[in-house]
Amino acid sequence: MVTDAQLLKAALLGYQAERDRIDKAIADIKKRMGKGGGDIPTPFAAKRAGGTGRTMSPEARDRIAAAQRKRWAKWHKSKRAK
Repeated sequence: MVTDAQLLKAALLGYQAERDRIDKAIADIKKRMGKGGGDIPTPFAAKRAGGTGRTMSPEARDRIAAAQRKRWAKWHKSKRAK
């Protein structure tokens, strides 16, 4: 009979092996790129770090805020009715 501890140890070994395989693949890709691959930001990280994203117009922000106020009013009204 397999105990929880044995199952967890087996899972840990499997995940460590998978991590090692992924680390090797990353190292190979960086080697092919030359100079260790440098600091390669992901698109999400690059967007967050630079702070450059889509900007909303004041009108769009007002529409969103009005919709949120309407949702909150409906929610609060339903809570008061109970």
